[in-house]
Amino acid sequence: MFDHQRKYGKFIRAQGVGQKDNLADSVKSYVCYLKGVQKYANIQIDSSKIKIFYILNKIIMSY
Repeated sequence: MFDHQRKYGKFIRAQGVGQKDNLADSVKSYVCYLKGVQKYANIQIDSSKIKIFYILNKIIMSY
């Protein structure tokens, strides 16, 4: 389990993910994607990595 998994689930639900799901749970799919990244990249997803990504993305988008 990655850091803040429950908060992430609540956040993406608040963005509307999964509202129209009938057959599959989109929120669980998003979580599984991140777990796959952890496994194959051999990293632990934590708030510091997310923060770095956010900062880099903000810098890139400003150009």
